[in-house]
Amino acid sequence: MKRLLLTSLLLLAIISSMLAGSLGYYSLSLDLATGSVSAKEFIFLGEGTESFQTDALIAPSEKMSWPFKVKNYDQSAVTQTGLQYQLTITVTASKGKEAIEPLEVRILNSEGQVLNSLTGIGVFTVNSSFPLQANGQFHDYSLEIRWPEKGSNDIGYAGRNYGNTITVSATATQTPPKEG
Repeated sequence: MKRLLLTSLLLLAIISSMLAGSLGYYSLSLDLATGSVSAKEFIFLGEGTESFQTDALIAPSEKMSWPFKVKNYDQSAVTQTGLQYQLTITVTASKGKEAIEPLEVRILNSEGQVLNSLTGIGVFTVNSSFPLQANGQFHDYSLEIRWPEKGSNDIGYAGRNYGNTITVSATATQTPPKEG
């Protein structure tokens, strides 16, 4: 009986010691490193669109030019990723009017090369990119609206019942990083 009582007391001492933590296991926590991430600058702006006109008048054999640019920087920062972009030019009949079907709309680069065009109404695009660089970049464009002189049917589009609306929009996305 003494043995049972002694064993019980010893078992009770071990259990109470474990609960009290004196026979616990070692534990250690370390802060090995701290880091953080911030979003990169992503800048894509248009400039010079004040050259675009509303209700501009045009006749056969005339043309007008609306220059503009896109760029990847502002006064305080340059985009920190490469980016690719698409210019979308949409030509529709103006509200309440019929389209001037012989009207040509072309987009030219800074060297005067025609990048894309259409006659009448429709949609066309131009794709380009800005590779990642420390310095800001820009691309100059010119939207050219021409009514080539084609002959006797031009008179059929004369007057205020005819007009085209031209819209230029741009979308930019980050260029995927190169593997490796």
